[in-house]
Amino acid sequence: MADGMAGTTVLAGHLLDGTGAPVQEDVAIRIAGGRIESIESAGASSMDRDSNVVDLRGWWVMPGLIDAHMHLWGLTPGEVVPADFETRLANARGQARALLHAGFTTVRDLGSPISPWIRDSNCTNPPAAPRILAAHVGLTGARGPWLIPQPSWWEARAVRGVASARDAVRRLHDEGVDVVKIGASTGPGAEGFGDISTLTVGEIRAVCEAAHGLGLPVAAHAIGSEAVR
Repeated sequence: MADGMAGTTVLAGHLLDGTGAPVQEDVAIRIAGGRIESIESAGASSMDRDSNVVDLRGWWVMPGLIDAHMHLWGLTPGEVVPADFETRLANARGQARALLHAGFTTVRDLGSPISPWIRDSNCTNPPAAPRILAAHVGLTGARGPWLIPQPSWWEARAVRGVASARDAVRRLHDEGVDVVKIGASTGPGAEGFGDISTLTVGEIRAVCEAAHGLGLPVAAHAIGSEAVR
């Protein structure tokens, strides 16, 4: 991700800018201070000021992809008995690297105790993973289960009442989350999947008010009409 370099010009053979505009051919994308400063014809561009030139004239260039709901659990397909934490962390690092190489520059992990570890160690240049917005663990209520049975590789914290909901958000904030995830309805494995609300309206309101007061967005697992309402 060259946007982290000061004074960088990317020479792109083909630019798809994501706005719906026609593909631009042979352009120079100037980046300064982590932002795109200009896009102009490669022939008209002056690169005298630049200390970094990334030559992608034989390649297509497009904005980084964003996955707004995923989980870096470090599991493999069909895995019945998950491995220990260190093995899953190593697996998840490889999965994060694969996401980056597939073009995802930002992912929002809505529930995994592993993703904060990868986020906080992703300081190499070039980076080894996408930018990660981590929820860490989810919040659910006492009205019904979120996941049955509760897997050893997943953690959901139960809130019981408005005060408990606020305290849970403050704890997540202190742990360094980027987003708060709530489970507003039952999840996979539960009887009546998605049909049972797990949080009261008051608890959800308390979570949102506390989170927004701390500058954190809130995302919800909500399946079924009652939970969505």
